[in-house]
Formats: sequence, C-alpha cells, structure tokens
Amino acid sequence: MGGVSDILGRTAAFAMQHAGDDCDRLLFNASKYPDIDVPLAVDTIRGRARMARKVPVFAACDGLLYPGRLCVEQCSNGACAEYKSRIASELAPGGVVADITGGLGVDDYFMSFNAARIHSFERDRLLARCAMYNFGLLGRKNIEVRNMDVSAGNIESLLAELRPDLVYADPARRSKSGGRVFAIRDYEPDIEALLPCVFAHCRYFLVKISPMEDLDAVFNAIPQCREIHVVSHSGECKELLLVLDRDFRETPAACRKRVAVALGDGGEEDIMAFTKEEERTVAPPFLGHADEIMPGMSLYVPSPAILKSGAYNLFAEKSGCAKLDSSTHLYLGKAGMKPHAKAYEIIAVYPLDKKGLAALASRVLGRADVTARNIPLSSEDLARRLKIKTGGLHHVWGCRAAGENILLLTTS
Repeated sequence: MGGVSDILGRTAAFAMQHAGDDCDRLLFNASKYPDIDVPLAVDTIRGRARMARKVPVFAACDGLLYPGRLCVEQCSNGACAEYKSRIASELAPGGVVADITGGLGVDDYFMSFNAARIHSFERDRLLARCAMYNFGLLGRKNIEVRNMDVSAGNIESLLAELRPDLVYADPARRSKSGGRVFAIRDYEPDIEALLPCVFAHCRYFLVKISPMEDLDAVFNAIPQCREIHVVSHSGECKELLLVLDRDFRETPAACRKRVAVALGDGGEEDIMAFTKEEERTVAPPFLGHADEIMPGMSLYVPSPAILKSGAYNLFAEKSGCAKLDSSTHLYLGKAGMKPHAKAYEIIAVYPLDKKGLAALASRVLGRADVTARNIPLSSEDLARRLKIKTGGLHHVWGCRAAGENILLLTTS
C-alpha cells in the first residue's frame, strides 16, 4: 500500500502544481510524466474547481484527490452533508456508522465529527483509495474505508462483524447504461431488499434518495419509514432523507412526519415539520379579490422544500401571508416576512389579456424572467406571447389570483 500512497501523493502534488494548466494538453503529454497518474491529476484539477462551490472545506485542503467527474457530481454539498450529520447524531449519538455506499466520503467526513467510528464501503478501487488518502489529509482518523461492493449476499456478515448503531446509504441513481433512474426500486443497491438484513443488526437506516421521488409512494412502499426530510439549498431541492426505524409502528402515510428544510449559503436555515393530516386540517387565509394586490406589496414564493413536501396551507398559516388561489402556491404579504420563502416586490398588476400583455411587454423592454403558475399557459408560452427573453431586472408572474388570471410585474 506504501507504493500506492506514494503514487497518490505524487499525483496530488502534480495536480496542485499544474492547477492552472490546460488539462487537455496535460493528457496529450501524459507520457512525459511516467511516475504520475495524469488522468487522475486532470480529474483532480477539474474536480477541485467544482468542489470550491460544492464543499468548500474539501477544496480548501491542499492535496485532495478527485477520481472522475461522477464522484464529485454525486456527492452531497457541504450544507446538506452537515445537516445529514445532525440527523445521524440524533439517531445514534456517538455511535458506530456503516456507510455502505461510501463514494467520495463527504457525508462520512461530516458524520465523523459526532460518531465514534465510520466504516465506509466503496466498490470502486481507485475511489476507495483516494477517499482513504483524503481522510488522512483532512485529519479524520476515525473513518475506515474498505474497497468492497455491499450487497444482499454479504451485508449480513458485515453488519454482524461491525454491530453499527446506524447504517447509511446513498444508492446510485443511474442505470447500467448511464441514464438516471428516479424510482427507489431501481436504485443500486436495492434498499428494500437490504432492509431485513439491516434491521437484523441495527435499528436505524438513513437513506438519501432523489428529490424526484413521490413522498407518499415512499411512505407506502416502506412501512418502517418514520419520516422524510426534504432538503433544499439555495433555492433548489437537493435530496430526500429517509429515516427508517426498525421499531417504528406501522402508521398511515398521512400521519408520518415530513420535514421541510431550507438551507442558505450563509448557514441560515428554516425547518418546518408536519404531517399531511395536519396540512389537510389548516384553513389558510386567501386573497379576497385580485384588486387587493397593490404595488409595493411582497409576493412570496415558498422554498422548494415547502413545495415538495406539500405544506402549502401551513406555510400561509405560519407566515400570515394570503394564498393567491387554492391551487396557486404564491402568497401575498408585507415586506420582511421571510420564513421558507423568497420575496419579490410587486411593481405593477395587469390583466392577463391582450391589453395587459402589451402594456407589460412595453415596460420590461424585451427582457425579464417569466413564470406561469396555475394558468392555461406554460412559462415558455407566456414568454413568447410577451415577446421577451430571459434575464434583466424584472420577473413576470402569470398566475390565477382569487379566480382571475393576472400578470404581476415584480423585481427579479
């Protein structure tokens, strides 16, 4: 292993030294560097640039290796990984964690600060070696990496050996042909198939899945799914986290916990926990008439976590904002009311007709972002009717408000 470590060390140093070079030229001249894994060095140069935005603590550590585009693309970003580590800590404080889909190890890194030991399993040989090498540079001595493909055939013996307090998985969401898959039954490994073995040795199974999954479908497919955390970061829904609990008593999906989590770039966060049954019982305040919308008011768009989790009425109740219409998930309120939402200042209101379209189009001078909500037009159709292109200082909303189709001109 010493020889492997030497090669990795030389390659990491080479990548740092040539960080500003033309990567295609480095690959073309790879024969000039017989003691360097040049493809790995090039992947590392490119990967570090992406990690600067995604996981700054990794990018700030000189000498880390990033073997291939996919491991960087698929790893959690820093904010989501840190949130995940808090869930793991609440479920198994100071316990042993078995990560059966290790990857680059960003989740392992953050979980290691609250765990006694992390056992990380990665099936790709080079990625496993690089992850262990990286953990050494990052000073995480309580993470062990094994180059192994965990499956239904060997997980029983592994968990019997490790006796973990928590099993974690971030299953691959790509088919063998490389295309994306979104149904949990198509993930690799098959989470549902592993459940009996996991629960034979461990109470908790924490699973990260695609944000495209339907929450009700997951609850119905996995009776032990106690709660689902819908995590968004900087205006984009990033992942669903399933807390699977062996001791959880089977409960109707509508009565299980949904947690909407909105994370910001500056470390800020908004968290709302609720059940679908609670959402059903709330009578939100509605806009009485479209004429009530006035310039200077604020239009609020809930975070993707709220929209994905379905807390439409609860958002209105908790924020004190008026919902524009029963199926229009846009809200009207006073300036400064920010929880779980992005605010836009309303500049003008127009009817959604020929006259309104013409008046609005003349005001934005051919450029604005356009969004359609709950009207018989797509955002693209509305932009074409306005004859405008994306960008500029304004955002146009075509939406249904108090039974009328209107246009709202807002700040961008």
